[in-house]
Amino acid sequence: MTIPNTHPPSTPPTKPLLDARGLALSIHQENAGWIPAVSDLDLTIAAGETFALVGESGCGKSLSALALMRLLPSGVRILRGEVYVQGEEILRLPEAEMRKRRGRDLSMIFQEPATSLNPVLTIGRQIGESLSTHLGERGKVLREHAADLLAQVGINDPIRRLSEYPFQLSGGMKQRVMIAIALASSPRLLIADEPTTALDVTVQSQILDLLQKLQAERGMSLLLITHDLGVVARMADKVGVMYAGQLVECAPRAEFFKTPRHPYSRALFAALPETAHAGERLAALPGQVPAFAAMPKGCRFAGRCGSGDRGQGAEDRARCLGDAPLLEDLGGGVWVRCHFQVSGDSVQVTANNRRVAPNDELPPVTCPLSPETLLEVRDLKIHFPIRKGVLQRVHGHVRAVDGVSLALTPGRTLALVGESGCGKTTVGRSLMRMLPMTAGQVFWQGKPVAPNDKAEAKTLRQSLQMVFQDPYASLNPRMSVGEILLEGMLALSAVSSEQEGRERAVTLLEQVGLKPESLTRYPHEFSGGQRQRVAIARALAVSPRVIICDEPTSALDVSVQAQILNLMKDLQTRLNLAYLFITHNFAVVEYLAEDIAVMYLGRIVESGPTAAVLATPAHPYTQALLSAVPRVEGGRAIIRLAGETPSPANPPNGCHFHPRCRKAQPECRQSYPPPTPVAAGHRVNCFLYREQ
Repeated sequence: MTIPNTHPPSTPPTKPLLDARGLALSIHQENAGWIPAVSDLDLTIAAGETFALVGESGCGKSLSALALMRLLPSGVRILRGEVYVQGEEILRLPEAEMRKRRGRDLSMIFQEPATSLNPVLTIGRQIGESLSTHLGERGKVLREHAADLLAQVGINDPIRRLSEYPFQLSGGMKQRVMIAIALASSPRLLIADEPTTALDVTVQSQILDLLQKLQAERGMSLLLITHDLGVVARMADKVGVMYAGQLVECAPRAEFFKTPRHPYSRALFAALPETAHAGERLAALPGQVPAFAAMPKGCRFAGRCGSGDRGQGAEDRARCLGDAPLLEDLGGGVWVRCHFQVSGDSVQVTANNRRVAPNDELPPVTCPLSPETLLEVRDLKIHFPIRKGVLQRVHGHVRAVDGVSLALTPGRTLALVGESGCGKTTVGRSLMRMLPMTAGQVFWQGKPVAPNDKAEAKTLRQSLQMVFQDPYASLNPRMSVGEILLEGMLALSAVSSEQEGRERAVTLLEQVGLKPESLTRYPHEFSGGQRQRVAIARALAVSPRVIICDEPTSALDVSVQAQILNLMKDLQTRLNLAYLFITHNFAVVEYLAEDIAVMYLGRIVESGPTAAVLATPAHPYTQALLSAVPRVEGGRAIIRLAGETPSPANPPNGCHFHPRCRKAQPECRQSYPPPTPVAAGHRVNCFLYREQ
C-alpha cells in the first residue's frame, strides 16, 4: 500500500543503496485492533555490502523485509517512515511504479522455496514471468536467458530442468531456482530471508558460495535474514540484531563477534551449543519474545535480561522496566539500545572452549552405566520399487537404505548425520514400523523381532517413539494437547482409564516445562519451541526406552534450540533414555551425542565416538561435511564436493562416494570398502585405511 505523506520527506541520501528511516509497522488483531509491531527501524546498506539481520522468530525481521518490498499482507500496514533506494523514496510511489522497482531495484528470496514456487507451473515458466515482466523478453531469447540463469546458479542440464516442476527438484535445487528468479532482472539489492534454513551443510555452503560469487560479479548488495550466527560470521559486513520489533544493536561484523554489546546479543552467543563444555547445560534464554499486543513499557528485553549479573540494583532495574532506551551511537559504526552499556570484554567463541579436543587430548571412550543394548539393527535394507507402464511393472528399485547396522544403549545418544536423501529419516521410520523392511534383522534387548508380527510390532512401538522435524505438521490441529497426549496412551494401553491418562498428561507437561492449563489449548496457540515440547511429551506418554528424534531443532532459533536441547538432556539423565538423533547440525551433535554414524547414499561410511570422529574425521565425506559447517570462529578451509549426490535408484558401482571424492582410487570404482578400525570404537569404510 502507499502510505500517506504525513510529513515532508527529509533530504534524500546520496551514498547508501538503501536507507530506511524511522520505519514503523502495525499489525491487526481481531480483539485488539491495530497494534504497533516494528518500531522506528533505521537501516542503511551501502552498494556491494552484506547486512545481516538476526534475532528470534517473532522479532519482526521478515515483516521489515516485506515492508521494504511493499509486499505486506493485508493485516499489516506501514504507519510511518521513509525508504530510499539510490536516493529515491519508494514508499509513496504508485503501485504500478513500484512493480517496476521490484526485480529491477529490489528482489527477494523467500524463506521456504517449497511453498514459494508454484507447484503447477514449470521452472521455465516461473523464471520466464520475471524476464518477460521486467525485460520484455519472449520466445527463444527468454528460454536461453532462463537456461543461462539456471547454469549461473549451478544447476546441471538447465535446458531439461526448465521443463520440470518443483516437486522434481531437491531442496537445494529449489533454493537455487528461487535465487535464479530473484536475480533474473539484475537487482541492485537482494533480500534473502533465511535462504539456508534446514538445508544440509554442503548445500548450505554451495548456496552461500553462490551468493558471494554473484554479489562480487554484479556489485549487488545483500540483506541477509538469518538466525545462524555461523552464516553471519561468514557472510556479513555489518550485523543488526532485532528484538521485539526494534533494532537493539548494529555493528561491523568483526566488532560484533569480538564484543557484542547488547545483553540480548550476548545471550544469543551463550545459547550456542559450540560454547558449552561436555555435560554443561546451555545458557538458554528464559521465556520468549513478548507478543506485539503485550509489549513492555520500558526496555522490551528487560523481562528476560540477566542485568543483575552486571551488578545493577533495584533503581537501575526499575529504569529498565519503566523507561524505553534509545538507540545510541557508540562510535566506530556501533549502535546499541541499552541503558547500561556493556564493557568491552570479549565473548568471542574459539576452538579452545569447544567440546571436540585436539588430537592428542581426546577424552577416553566411556561406556554407559548399563552395557545392555536396547535396540540393534543389522544390515537393514529398504528398497522402494520403481513401477512403470500401464501394468505398473517393476523396472528397478530406489535403494534408500542399503545395509545399515546400528545399536542403541540406555542413557546414550547416537547421532545419524548426512545430506538430505541419504536415508537417515527412512532408517528412523523403518525402526518405528512406519515403512516395511526389505531385508535385515532387528533385535530388541538381544531378541530378534519378527518383521510381520503385529503383536511384537505393537510392543516395540510402545518402547520406541519418534519426535518429528515439524511439530506443527505432526500435531493434529483439531485436537487439544490433552487429546493428543491421551490418544497414544489409550491406543497402546499405557493407562487403564481416561482419568489416569489425564493425570499422567499433567505430569508429562510439567516434565517438558509446560503448564497444566496447556491441556485445553490447541497446537496453533503455541510457539514453535512450545509445540516441540508438546511433541516430546507425546513421545514420552507411553514410557518409551528409545526416542528417535528426526531433526527436532533444525528450524528453531538458537535460543529455543538451547531450551529443547537442555530438556532432552535432562529427560535422558532422569529416565535413562536412548536417543537416535537424526540431524545435519554438527554443533548439536557435538553437544548432545556420545556416538555418531555418518551416512551417505544409504550406507554408513564412518562411525564411532563423537569426540574421536569429529576431531579426526577419517572418511573424505566426513571431512567435507565438517569443513562446510559455518563456524562462529571461522578459519576453516572448505572442501567443496563436486556435483550432486547420485540418485539412489542408480547408485555408482564400488564406493558410492567415489564420483565426488578427491582421493578416489581405481579400486574405489570396483568394490565397496569394508569397515576398517582406525581407533578404539572408530571405524571407517574407505580403502585409504587398510588393516595392517
